[in-house]
Amino acid sequence: MSRLEELIAELCPNGVEYKMFGECIKENYGGGTPSKSIPSYWNGNIPWASVKDIVNTEMYLCNTVDSITEEGLKNSPSNIIRSGNIIVATRINPGKMVINSNDVAINQDLRGIILQDCLLEKYTVYYFQTLKIEGKGATVKGITIQELNNILIPVPPLPVQEEIVRILDNFAELTAELTAELTAELSKRKQQYQYYR
Repeated sequence: MSRLEELIAELCPNGVEYKMFGECIKENYGGGTPSKSIPSYWNGNIPWASVKDIVNTEMYLCNTVDSITEEGLKNSPSNIIRSGNIIVATRINPGKMVINSNDVAINQDLRGIILQDCLLEKYTVYYFQTLKIEGKGATVKGITIQELNNILIPVPPLPVQEEIVRILDNFAELTAELTAELTAELSKRKQQYQYYR
């Protein structure tokens, strides 16, 4: 049982409602890639996200490797996802989810999700971090929109979701501090070892 599930059980002793993720989605946007053979579509002022941008991101997507122009956006199936919403990978690293800090265009391996009022974005990301979504495919693993929609998610009352997010945020902060301290201590010990050699 994950820490999130333990918190739900602790804070909702009488049980919690589960919903299909699709029931909790207001809008679900796809993306696309402007033609790489047209230079005027690229290196503009619109951040353009692909799976490589979210794979090592824990919670918030702040930057993207690539950017596109207004012309590139107009001439491709890419969509702008407004800041504060969810971006989820459906291919390569299916189920990997982040919140975008800025407006961002997305490629075809990502979906932009705008949630209904029953789910908090951060709670949803934390929940998806507990899942192991394998995906299907011989070369590139992926999930369909239908499979994404069919994922069951616990939907506690919003004040409970807020409390879970608060606790998990504190835990993540503490873990980051401990990791930084441990790294610094190991580095110091390595320097001492080299000095005495």
